[in-house]
Amino acid sequence: MEGVLKMIQLTYKGVKKSQKDIQLERNDILNQIREVCLQMHYTDKWFQSEVDDDLIDACIYQHEVLNAKYKYLIKKARNENISIPSFKNTNKRNEETT
Repeated sequence: MEGVLKMIQLTYKGVKKSQKDIQLERNDILNQIREVCLQMHYTDKWFQSEVDDDLIDACIYQHEVLNAKYKYLIKKARNENISIPSFKNTNKRNEETT
């Protein structure tokens, strides 16, 4: 919650962001993207191993929620001119370790 309030304060019209604040915001967005990708990975594994119909539906809904959040974060990263290719390399390393 504090992170959201801080971002609102930083983006308030007329408030200039310092380079440090900009870098922290970019790192936060990238970390959120990594976290959503990791959650999607776990949800996919859960879906593959689930046998109960109701829980399969829950997996599908969870995946849709995470996919919507991922799209939002990617759009936000593009608007902030954040380079994503460096993230993709990190993500591949995370997948190899899991």
